[in-house]
Amino acid sequence: MARVAVQKRPVRAWRQQLDGFVAGLTRPSVPAFLAMCVAFAATALLLLWQFSEQGIAGAPGAHIARSAIDSEAFVTREALQLALSPAAPSPAAPSPAATPRLVVLGTSSTAQMLGDGSGLARQLKLTTGSDWRVHVLATPLQSPIDQVTLAETALRSAGEARVPTLIAIGFQVQRMGWSAERLADRRYRDRLGLRSAWADAELRDAGLTPRPRTGIHALDIHPFLVEKGMVALGRLALQRPALARVDYFDELDPADPAGGRQAAIRAQIYSGVANADSYLALLARLAARIEAIPSARLVFFEETMRPGYAAEIGAAEVAAQQQARFDRFVAGVGLPYWRLADEAGLSATDFHDPLHVRRGLPQAALQSALAQQVAALQGRP
Repeated sequence: MARVAVQKRPVRAWRQQLDGFVAGLTRPSVPAFLAMCVAFAATALLLLWQFSEQGIAGAPGAHIARSAIDSEAFVTREALQLALSPAAPSPAAPSPAATPRLVVLGTSSTAQMLGDGSGLARQLKLTTGSDWRVHVLATPLQSPIDQVTLAETALRSAGEARVPTLIAIGFQVQRMGWSAERLADRRYRDRLGLRSAWADAELRDAGLTPRPRTGIHALDIHPFLVEKGMVALGRLALQRPALARVDYFDELDPADPAGGRQAAIRAQIYSGVANADSYLALLARLAARIEAIPSARLVFFEETMRPGYAAEIGAAEVAAQQQARFDRFVAGVGLPYWRLADEAGLSATDFHDPLHVRRGLPQAALQSALAQQVAALQGRP
């Protein structure tokens, strides 16, 4: 039998173009490899720019927060804006025209107490008669190393600018429980996009090794960059920055059915028995560094804890002993310590949970007490 020749249909032009496009995507080629390298380099350069100190403090930094409650990102940006703020015209003495700054460091208890700082700024205007720039640099479970880092960063321009700056650091007895092991825990290290010579010195004093520095800020904070980089690029491309929510803790469920929070706070209070000396020594060194800056002053204030809570968790005696220890410490270094909850007359009903007050009147009472203390401090040498 004779075979019948089958004539192939001509491939349509659109099919040829589609096949070529798919081949270009799926088959290795020099142009594809070069395009990949260019895209990778462009992305890397964009991240290095966005996560530089100037980038974080500037317009690109408005997009580094992953969400509205990414407090570490917001605090990093605000601290760098303070650090890079322009100097005042007079290098010899504090400029009388310079608006004083109040920089508040603390945990979520402080964040809930002060919110975005606007209410406190109004209270300060009423009580002192002056405008104040209020910066609430509070983050959940803020470590002593984070506080050292934030203090140095916020004060970087204060010495040059001679802008009067008051640093207020929150204290509660469970904070004495920070051990070297806990400071080394990955969950509590490198949460801020900042580097600090003061903090590196404190890490070495605790027997820990600071991350090496390259001189490129984005690389020096690479854990922070890795955590937030891709979301930051996406937000930058879409021009959709997250808007900060600070005092949202009274929206969380206050229940503690398994007792995990209670056990953690109790453990931290008891841990302070062994770790108080190292914690107080760190604060003493930080106080000396801050007080060495002519335009800066340091005060401590008590972070909120529901009245009677230490007794509820079986830690009243140890908490009282640790509190007495801290009282002796601040008296010894000659620094103020403000018991704001007592001055505000708060009761257990003003608390949403053991560590966070309710929004509204409790917040306003605490902010008023803090403003009155600042006003009184202004009259002291």
